[in-house]
Amino acid sequence: MSALSESDWQLFIDHLSSQIKGIEEAEPERAQAMRSLMHSYLEGWQRKKRRELSCN
Repeated sequence: MSALSESDWQLFIDHLSSQIKGIEEAEPERAQAMRSLMHSYLEGWQRKKRRELSCN
């Protein structure tokens, strides 16, 4: 599996954000859980990128 580029991540985040906005009014708890998960994945990706840059 290849690593996602920064632009791939941005597309992914944009897509998830629009999905979350679509359910936010009807299911606020679910929307918050999805937002939290999205941020966790993004933070993990950012940590990985920092590690890669520090090793080079």
